[in-house]
Amino acid sequence: MAQMFSKDDLYVSPQGNDQWSGRLAVPNAEGTDGPLATIAGARDVVRRRKEAGELAGPVTVWLRGTWYFRELFVNGQRRRRPRHSSCVIRLAY
Repeated sequence: MAQMFSKDDLYVSPQGNDQWSGRLAVPNAEGTDGPLATIAGARDVVRRRKEAGELAGPVTVWLRGTWYFRELFVNGQRRRRPRHSSCVIRLAY
């Protein structure tokens, strides 16, 4: 069976916090780490990790349990088509 999740995956959830790493699908028992709260938070984490040279390929951002319409409209700006190495994929979980 193919691996479904990657170490580079990020998670966004209504129970999240944009100060957390976004690398856990649910908050940990201590409430110190878990999913991010917003797509903008995930975007910022991807940018920081890309600038630091920490990303080896595409990033999947998993979205949980709500609508994210407002955030999906990225400042009305036209974006250039991303290269494969910088691609961000958003999926529900």
